[in-house]
Amino acid sequence: MTTNHPAHGPVSLDRLHQIREILSKAAAQSDGGNLGYAMADAVKVIDGVMAAFGAKLDENGLLPCPLCGGGAEFDYDDDNLNWISCSVCGISTDTVYHTDIDARDKLREVWNRRAAMLQAGNSLVTHDGYVLVPKKLTAENGAKSVLTGEFSETKFINCPECFGDDECETCDGSGRIEITVPVSWTNIKAIWAKGVEHFEAAPQQENI
Repeated sequence: MTTNHPAHGPVSLDRLHQIREILSKAAAQSDGGNLGYAMADAVKVIDGVMAAFGAKLDENGLLPCPLCGGGAEFDYDDDNLNWISCSVCGISTDTVYHTDIDARDKLREVWNRRAAMLQAGNSLVTHDGYVLVPKKLTAENGAKSVLTGEFSETKFINCPECFGDDECETCDGSGRIEITVPVSWTNIKAIWAKGVEHFEAAPQQENI
């Protein structure tokens, strides 16, 4: 078996043109069915990938956000996790440990592949009752300024006047005072992350 076939090397722009031509002809000659539709969809994806080849990469080798056109950036947290997110709308990749020597390369590949596919029209379907939201709440995507101070919770503290030992006008003798405090930014992010985790795990309807 020969090893100098283009399929054994990296996928260049010329090779993409060849693949597109082959799939286009095969799809046109197909009598329909799932295979024919799949080949037609593959042509659309290749069109997006070829467009991405001509798109300008930033200094980190990242394509612009496919949803809003904003700049993409590498991000990390205190748990040694890395991800790529849009600095404008906040969409992001999954996380990987930055201790992985290839972490950034893997994230870059995922981000750019997704950007190319979405440019081809293979975008996420947003069903009725759902909206596209950031996976993580950050100050950069505006969530912190919008949500901080919007939620509160009730807490009870010991009465500083009597500690429940005597009759007290401050606490009516119960020894406790009810106060309302804002939900912390840390807790807001934790609640949001839990919700995202739930919906990520839920079965999703697929349209074929």
